[in-house]
Amino acid sequence: MSKFSLAISIIFAIIWSSALYFDFTWQPRLGHDWYIYKLIMLTNINFVLDTIYSVLVVISYKGTFQDITDFMFFTSVFPIAVVTSGLFWGLYAIEPELVMPAWVARLIPSWLNHVTHTLPIFYVLLETRVHKRIFAIRYIDGFWIYPLLQLFNFHHFVLAYIAGVAGFFSLTQLAVILSGNRKNSSEKFKSN
Repeated sequence: MSKFSLAISIIFAIIWSSALYFDFTWQPRLGHDWYIYKLIMLTNINFVLDTIYSVLVVISYKGTFQDITDFMFFTSVFPIAVVTSGLFWGLYAIEPELVMPAWVARLIPSWLNHVTHTLPIFYVLLETRVHKRIFAIRYIDGFWIYPLLQLFNFHHFVLAYIAGVAGFFSLTQLAVILSGNRKNSSEKFKSN
């Protein structure tokens, strides 16, 4: 890792860590006292994941955790950051109240909103330029873990990704329906 890459990594680790500290220390937890309840939102999962990842990148300056950070980047950091930013701003462009009702917007400082919804996409795109990440399965080992993937072209991967997001959303909705919380959740929302 070059000194420039290290400097960028340190800056992002400081941004992510200080923003998470602020969120943990000063931001309200609606309905619960424990921070872990905020992790029901993909935004906060991404927030914590990006913070952990950015700190590991700095720690792995000497190559200590290089394999771990490479694995994290391709399997969770990049995809979750893209989905978090894309979904939030896509829905926000359609109707801001869909993702951030006015009463929530009053609770969250705009800078923190941008750290959690805008910064992730810029962070992972910059990461792809600043650090050389190795995706070991296909490019190093020469084979896909699932032979079906050999048949995919770029468009198939895009479609599979979209299907995965849709499937994830559908399974989340199925879990809500099966747990019997669908009616109760909507009643709680109306009362606020």
